[in-house]
Amino acid sequence: MDDLILSDTARELAQAAQDADHAAAREIFTQYRSNLAEQTRRAQDADLTRWSRYLAEMGMSNSYVAWNSEPRYWAHVSWGLIEGFLQWQSNASYSLATIARSLATIRAYCIQAARAGFISHEALALIKTVRSPSPNSRAGRNKDSERPVTRRGAKKATPTPITREQARRLRNDHHDTPVGRRNALLMCLLLDHGLRSSEVADLQVTDLDLDRGVICFYRRKIHLTQTHRLSPATLRAAQRYIDAGDAPKHGSLIRATARAYSHKLGGPITPEAISSLVSRLGVRIGLYRLSPHDCRHYWTSRAAAAGTDPFALQEAGGWNNLEMPRRYIKAAAIANDRIRFDMDDD
Repeated sequence: MDDLILSDTARELAQAAQDADHAAAREIFTQYRSNLAEQTRRAQDADLTRWSRYLAEMGMSNSYVAWNSEPRYWAHVSWGLIEGFLQWQSNASYSLATIARSLATIRAYCIQAARAGFISHEALALIKTVRSPSPNSRAGRNKDSERPVTRRGAKKATPTPITREQARRLRNDHHDTPVGRRNALLMCLLLDHGLRSSEVADLQVTDLDLDRGVICFYRRKIHLTQTHRLSPATLRAAQRYIDAGDAPKHGSLIRATARAYSHKLGGPITPEAISSLVSRLGVRIGLYRLSPHDCRHYWTSRAAAAGTDPFALQEAGGWNNLEMPRRYIKAAAIANDRIRFDMDDD
């Protein structure tokens, strides 16, 4: 009798485990993507769109499928197919950084598909052997320097330059309306603090402390909360915005208009809407294709030109390393002019 009970228990446990595995397999991509930052998901989706384009050129008639949500589509992906994808991108003059990132994306989804039972352990082991040249190695840098420069995506090759006078107008030339006061505060945050559009969109009313003259904000790109002392222009713009009752007591600080061409403010604003708004404000003063990143470039360039320490610039600008702020610091004519020692050696 005990043997019969144990046998029934084993069968039920096996069936329960199988049902649980099937349910987990169906949700494995959803669970994986839910733990990623929004920027990472967008980058992966761009890689998977390029993967679809590669497969289409290879002759696959239905390559534009839900690679990011259906593990079963990965069932017949092989290491050779991935090697071909890397070579296809190289032939199309994609940068080594882009190629390396796409390999990481493909490998990540293959691992999840293997967990769901659609790729065998042997096939996954071979997929993991595929390598892409490191963009930071000497060989990688040499190879990148030899490729034709082909800019892809929506980013501009060079920033739109902003003069001091244009920056002044972007901060100040606004109507005394809720939308005008919002625009003034927005441009001050971008030009005087170098915030990214996503960081502005995430700002809450409670992040602003006018008594102390500071603003606390979250940098989603580097997962860090920082505090900036408000510039005089930003403090004035924020004070007018709050005193006029344009901001609610709680919720998003910078808000979208209630509807197109309205002078009333509505709900939260998106980074994309901020980019569109900045572009329109630029056109008003003769600056075309102006973007929030151009304002960040202006802020960083001014700080670097004034002699800001690169480590301070890195921290205030919200970068993980010195690579980006170094681009804004002018090289000295004599390389060791800025080197100091506590004493001279005889």
